[in-house]
This record gives sequence, structure tokens and C-alpha cells, in this order.
Amino acid sequence: MHKIFFLLCMWATASFAGGIDLKEYKKTGSDRTPPPVVVNPAFEEGAKGWNLKGKARVERGSGTVASGGLLIERSAPNDYSLSGQELKLMPGRVYNFSIMIRSEDVKDGDRRGATFAVEFSDKTGKWIRGGAYPNGLRGTADWTRIEANNLKIPENAARTSVTLYLGKGCTGKAYYDDLTVTAADMNWSIYALNAPMGIIAPGKILRLALSKDGNSIMKAAAPGKMMLCGEFNGVQMDAPVVNGETALRLPENAGGSGELKIAVVDTDRKLILEETAIPLTVKELPEPQPVASCRIDGQGYAVVDGRRFMPVGVYCNAQFPWELNKIRDAGFNTILPYNSLSMGFSKKEPGWERIGEVFDYCEKNNMKIIFSLKDAYRNAGKWAVLSIYGEPTPKAVAAKAAEMFRRRPGLLAYYTCDELPNQMIPEMTERRRLLNRVDPNHPVWIVGAIGYTTESMKPYGPAADVIGTDPYPIRNNYSIKNMEDHLRKTVEAGLPYWVVLQMFNCRRYSQSDPKAETFRFPSADEFRSMILLAAGYEVRGYMFYAYEALCKPNPKLDGNTEDNLKTIKDGIGMLRKLEPFLLSGQPVKMLPVNVRQGDIRAWEFSDGSGNRRIAVVALGPGPAEAEITVDRPEQFKSQYGKTLLKNGKLSFKADNIDSDLLSNDHTINN
Repeated sequence: MHKIFFLLCMWATASFAGGIDLKEYKKTGSDRTPPPVVVNPAFEEGAKGWNLKGKARVERGSGTVASGGLLIERSAPNDYSLSGQELKLMPGRVYNFSIMIRSEDVKDGDRRGATFAVEFSDKTGKWIRGGAYPNGLRGTADWTRIEANNLKIPENAARTSVTLYLGKGCTGKAYYDDLTVTAADMNWSIYALNAPMGIIAPGKILRLALSKDGNSIMKAAAPGKMMLCGEFNGVQMDAPVVNGETALRLPENAGGSGELKIAVVDTDRKLILEETAIPLTVKELPEPQPVASCRIDGQGYAVVDGRRFMPVGVYCNAQFPWELNKIRDAGFNTILPYNSLSMGFSKKEPGWERIGEVFDYCEKNNMKIIFSLKDAYRNAGKWAVLSIYGEPTPKAVAAKAAEMFRRRPGLLAYYTCDELPNQMIPEMTERRRLLNRVDPNHPVWIVGAIGYTTESMKPYGPAADVIGTDPYPIRNNYSIKNMEDHLRKTVEAGLPYWVVLQMFNCRRYSQSDPKAETFRFPSADEFRSMILLAAGYEVRGYMFYAYEALCKPNPKLDGNTEDNLKTIKDGIGMLRKLEPFLLSGQPVKMLPVNVRQGDIRAWEFSDGSGNRRIAVVALGPGPAEAEITVDRPEQFKSQYGKTLLKNGKLSFKADNIDSDLLSNDHTINN
């Protein structure tokens, strides 16, 4: 907090009345990726450069303009073969891949159909996770360019393979032509930190975050020489960039909607380092708050009906009222139906009207819906929604959903990314901008893929009003240290944060794993500890994956279902009792911890009225013991019996993943 205050003061007091004349600057051409070499990309030299398998063959006249092209034909579903070319691309750099494809009677099997893939391997030939597998063509379709854009080559990749294929089990014919691989020099991520839904009031300081592929950009210019120049509806502003952030003070008379045009410059070398534009609306928000709306306030809290609201929700399918009753009765106030685009209770045909039945239920039961559009992308995987209810494209589907439900009081937010890889960030960013235009009264929430295609959440910043991650640490281990790593990296993005916590046994989704029988549902201590660890990192919403343990318990997949149910209800009950402290806006204090054994964190929360809570979390593994220093320790009472008062200090002792919650007003009960 002290650092942010210092930076704001510096930005507010800096004077740049003279402005910067960009006519004196030139665009930098440094650090550009060399163009990749693709051998025979249009099949004009027969099979040269290509490793063809099965019945794949190059034919004259099979290409886009009666030129050379590749034909892959399959009549037997089990006749699965892959053809392709290996490329030498620069590790750490970003590329765009695309190829023209035509299909004839492609059916059955993998829904990706006639498509291509990009995969990586290291110098030993070992496959590296994180490639691209776009949806292709099915049925009979004319030439279509299928793309995988903004794909980063892993640092340890020695080879990149472009593979052309018909999906497993598919039959039919697929034609290929004109493979294109271009360097997509890594654009900087520049996004507003305090303009949710792209809206900010006149005269406010607009804070912006800057990074390149999630990393610092501060070495791009000499210290103190990097500036950001902005122009909005004819008003020019500039400010220094410090530690990857900057701020522009908007004039009191600035207003309207448009684009904030941005140039990041090196004032020493007179270079334009990066140029971009972000949509922005400058206006005062109406008071009172519209009934069917969710705002994000200056501290990152959701605000509903004029009051702060903390989502405590669960991923589910919304098909039966009795399931939602169980979710409600367990203490949840929000649902995220994976089947949002087909949900409903009645026997009516799936459609917008039937979806409204779930909104009716939630509005009657004081619950909120985070509406999932995570599959409304062409390349969203096997569940991709390409068209529905007469809407011909994923973009049209998303726009129609927002038009249909933006005035429903049950709507809390839109969910547009469920661990989608970072090569889809440009598409996700456009989706967020579309939803912000159609419905400026509800935020877009995404869950990024830390550890999958990125080690930072910053690249996802342009795609989100609220950001999120989903650490699932409990398998057969006794540590949640990797969860803390997720929390830290997500907080660094600087946006409001809703976390997804584990409420399942990994055995459900990893039954083929040799160790699956040792996996377990989180214990009561582990479940509580994950919640309290997230609270210490000041997340603003708590979502839980998933609803099966409540609504579809299975002892073979979940373990002791009665214990699991009690773990859920007790943990959610504790969280709901903490709401006044987590919504208070009071600073969360990280407490001094004298650790004797283990890895331990402690925080103090306040409700602003003199009531305090202390959360102590042992991350595991092994024994944990520590003294916690806090003002007036004698006032605190332990809820879970892990902390005692000794010699004027609080003494915590536990094993493995564990935690305690202490109260100074003795109002919390076991």
C-alpha cells in the first residue's frame, strides 16, 4: 500500500505541461524476430519438406487456385496417420500459424475434423505441453483459413512441428494449401487497472499496467526515460512509467466514449517502443446504481444494489432445481453453470427462454449467476460453441447472450476464459470489449492458465475486468505452497481477483493415473486452510470447483461422501461468517511470525468496528510451530484449538496443511 501511495503521489505531482511531440520520434525496429523458414508451404514442389504418412499425397490442381495441394483421405476410421513438417523457430518468441483447408464429407470422430496442430519437443525429442489444436472443418466446406495465433515457443523447445491431419475416428477428405507462419513480435500488455468495463469518471487518475509477455519492460529504456503518451478524444496526456505502471490524470472536461491511443516512448533515444489503443468511456456512473448491475469499486469489490457483494459460488450444471437447492442450502450465493447456453429445468426446447428459467430461480432465491461463454470461440476445444439458436458465429452468440440477460437482476458477470492458452488472449480481449460495449453494467471474469502456457497472469490483463486462477493443490501431497505461488502471481496482475478453490477429489478427473487411488478430497483442515490462504491475499470472490460432491457424490471417486459434505458446509459457513471482515475495505495486515518449524503465514482482518480476526495457515508439509505477534493477544480466542496464549504471544502448532481462526469478540462458534 505504501508503494502504491508513493507512485500515485509522484504521478500526480509530475508536470509535463509541454507534452511530447511524437513527430520527433521514430518507431523502434530492434529485437524483432527473424522470419521463419517454411519449406514448400504451398505444395508447389510436390512433397518437398513434408513428411507424409498414410494416404496423404500432393496433387496438382488440389490447391486453392487449381495449384498444388495436399490431400488427406480416410475411409476407415481407425486408419489414423499424421503428416507434417518440422520448423526451427526461436524459443521464447511468438508466432502466428494458419493454413487453408477444404473438406469433403468429413464426419464422425474428433469434432475438430480436418485441421492442423502445432506441437513442440525438446532436444531429446520429448514432447512439451502447450501446443495449439484449433477446431477445423467438418462436413463439406469450401476453403477456409484455420488459425492458431500468438503462440509462444517454449524456452526449451528445439523443434516445432506443424501437423496436418484428420481427427481420430473421422472419415472423409481434407485438402490443405498455403501454410503461413509469421513472427508476431510480442506486443506489450497494456491495460487499465481501475477502469472496470472500460469506464472511469472525469478528472480521475487512470492507472495502467505495462508488461511484455508478463515480464518487466523497464529495461527497454534508461532509468527515468520511459514515458507513456495518451490521447483521448483530442485530449493529450503523458506520464512516466515506473515499475511497470503509469497513470494519466484525466481532465475534468474529458468525456464520451472512444479509444485511448497509447504510445510508450524512450525520451532519451527518441524512440516509440510500443503503440496500442484501448476502448475507454469517461463518464460519471449513475446513482443510484441500476437494479440489474454489478459494479467493481475502487478497491476491487463487486457492488450489487449499492452494497458490496462477495461471490461465494460453485461451478455446476443448472438442470434440476433440487441440485441448486443443495447448492443454496450449503451456503453458496452464486452459481457458474458450465451449461449456461443450454441450461434450464423444463422440457422446453433448449433456447433463450429456457435459460431464463434458471435466472427466475436465482432471483427468487437471492442467488447470482456468472454466465459462462467460455466455449464461444472457434478454437475453444471439443466443447466449442460455433453457432446456436440462430446465431451464426461465436461472437454473435456472445453478443446475443448479453443482449438477452443484461437486464436480469440475477446476472453477476460473464465468464469468458476457462484456462484458455495465452495465444487466444487477443481473441479473448476482443470478446471482453464486445461484452463491455453490449453490457457495460456487468464485468468479464476470466481464469487463466498459470503453469500451462504462461508463468504470469499479466498477459491476460487486457481480456479481463476481474481476473482469476484455479490452484488445485490436493492430490496425495501435504502442501499448498504451489497454491500460494498461483495467488501471488495473480495478485501481481493488479486487477480485482476471484479465486477458484478445490472442492473435488482429483481421482474424478485422473482415473487413469497410476496414483489415482491415493488421491483424496480435501480434508476439513485443508479446505479451511485454502480458504484462509486466499483471504490473506485479499481475493474478492471465492468460487469452488465443483458441484458433484454436493449433488452427485460417488464414494468410488470422492471418498467418504458424508465427511466431504460436512467439510464443504463447515468451510463455506466459516467463509460466510468472515464476510463482514473481507468486505470491510480495511487493510489486511500480514502479522510477524516467528517460525520454529514449517512454513506459516498469519494475517489480521478488521470489520472497521473494532472486531478483529486472525488467520494462521501452515502450508505444509510436516510439523508446524510458530509464535504470532499481534496487538492485545490476550483478547483472542481460537476457533479450531490450534493456537494458545503463551508468555504474552499467540503460539500456533499443527501438522501438515492446517490453520486456525481467532476472534477478539468471541462471536464465532465451532
